[in-house]
Amino acid sequence: MHISRWARTVAVALVVAGATTVAASAPASAALPVCNAAAWVSDIKGHGQFGREFRRYQPLRNDVVHFNQCYLAVGTRGEPVRALQVALNACYSRGLVADGIYGTKTRDALAAVQRSLGRTADGQFGPDTEYWMRFPDYWSSDGTFAGCESSWERR
Repeated sequence: MHISRWARTVAVALVVAGATTVAASAPASAALPVCNAAAWVSDIKGHGQFGREFRRYQPLRNDVVHFNQCYLAVGTRGEPVRALQVALNACYSRGLVADGIYGTKTRDALAAVQRSLGRTADGQFGPDTEYWMRFPDYWSSDGTFAGCESSWERR
């Protein structure tokens, strides 16, 4: 899936959490801005007349062209962290409290997922992790769970 397709659909239900999102440390991805929002992003599963619209709630940056070019790390707080925690629970059974606080449990859960995906297991959420990690999808028509899928699986 092309990122511009995602960018066209971000306006679905943007939830701004910029005032409550704080970064505590400077990770390797410090050149990227902190994810400051989470949003329901729409897309299509399937092709042509057989395609069905689904929605996914994910962390993002709401003031840049490529909204997935942001990071989360220990010390970050807010709705983007909660969206990540919900995905870790729904798609990887990590058992986190979805409290919007990126602490050591969230870091360790994400590092385990990164390791299972063959990625650098630094416990930080950035563009590489966003691309490979699965997020829960919900059918737009009725909100029922439609499974978990990553960006690379939709290509």
